[in-house]
Amino acid sequence: MAINAKNEAGAFKAFRNDWNKTKDKPEVSVKMTDKLLRHLLEVFRAENDVIDLYLCTDKGVELMALDGRITAHIIETFTELGMPVLTVHDSYVVQQPHQELLEKTMDEACQKELGRSDFKIKPSKTLTPRLIQTLKNQDRTLKDYDYWEALREQEKVVAGYTTRYEHFRKWLEDSQED
Repeated sequence: MAINAKNEAGAFKAFRNDWNKTKDKPEVSVKMTDKLLRHLLEVFRAENDVIDLYLCTDKGVELMALDGRITAHIIETFTELGMPVLTVHDSYVVQQPHQELLEKTMDEACQKELGRSDFKIKPSKTLTPRLIQTLKNQDRTLKDYDYWEALREQEKVVAGYTTRYEHFRKWLEDSQED
């Protein structure tokens, strides 16, 4: 909360609001005074001195904008190629055959926005032949066909996406004509 706040008062207010929403035990009653929250923030700062200069400075908004620009680059690249890409917070979902392109595009976006691209990208598990064997070993009631069919299915483009993509391309063409 402190990284998203403009100042200490904003951080304390956000903390209190969250504390009041998530408190699930009424017998736990701690008065969140500015003095107590300032002490907690000071302890946090001491333990996390690397990010101390970013706390209570509205840095979170800047980081969210940066994340948005990286995401926009990825969406634009995949849209231009006619490939579906879904975004979930700071993660991206593409069809398995496009995994390497996604990683390359993420590197390009980071290089463009940050001047570096040496970040470790952690791909989530995708349905691969090796993963199918692992799953088979865990659940012997399922047949090979079930897994291989699921693997084939993840490569299909659903009709809803195709329709929305066609509408988007038409909108894009129309807006460029204006």
